[in-house]
Amino acid sequence: MTAKTKQGLDEVREKLGGDAPVHADVWVDGKGRAVQVRLSCFGGMKAVTTLTLSGFGTPVKAEAPPTDEVVAVTAGEDVLPA
Repeated sequence: MTAKTKQGLDEVREKLGGDAPVHADVWVDGKGRAVQVRLSCFGGMKAVTTLTLSGFGTPVKAEAPPTDEVVAVTAGEDVLPA
């Protein structure tokens, strides 16, 4: 998450008067792999994000984002609402 995105979410949280609850549903296949994840946020607003995972075992090439777009997450920090 970029610093700009984090700042925007902090502003939303402040307007809502505190943390917004986030619920997660995870679908798991017969091999124990997460194949779909749905995150739902309710608290003065409603947001639902669904991620479908596939192509297990398929090689991919990923590049690191520019350093100025990286925000460190420390142990114990809430990743989603932060």
